[in-house]
Amino acid sequence: MKSLAILALIILIVLLTSLVSVTPISPKDTEITKVQPTFSWSGKADYLVIDDNPEFSSPIVEKVSGSEHTIQNSLTFGTHYWKLKGIVTSKTSQFTINSVVDLEISKTGDEGKIILANSGNSALKIFHYESRGLSKLTGLHSLKINESKIVRINSKSIFVARQDE
Repeated sequence: MKSLAILALIILIVLLTSLVSVTPISPKDTEITKVQPTFSWSGKADYLVIDDNPEFSSPIVEKVSGSEHTIQNSLTFGTHYWKLKGIVTSKTSQFTINSVVDLEISKTGDEGKIILANSGNSALKIFHYESRGLSKLTGLHSLKINESKIVRINSKSIFVARQDE
């Protein structure tokens, strides 16, 4: 009789633990490029907690429901740590956001003009040179994420892009 009661108690504990536990699923121990990632988990969570410090000294805390959440603000490039809080707190997971510099150049249909488009995940500073050997800087352009602009060119135009700070 006593062993049956202990077995019932163990089963009850296992069931209750599975009902209140929460497990991070994604992003987990990976590299990503989205600065506003979508987080997913299994179980019941009330808050998503994110920080660039494993001690969570200055966390971003967002109220969540369901099992998926896209954060409202952009995160910085680098390694971040995250956990979920509900009745219990999940284990901490980590991910790294990598910077992507991607400048697309396309024709406009107007002779002597092109479109510069930032399709990366960071702001760009674009240097416009008008001769071979990068010797004559004739323009400096800045593009925010997903921004584009039309610029004048000649047959010797060269563009060099880098992440804007």
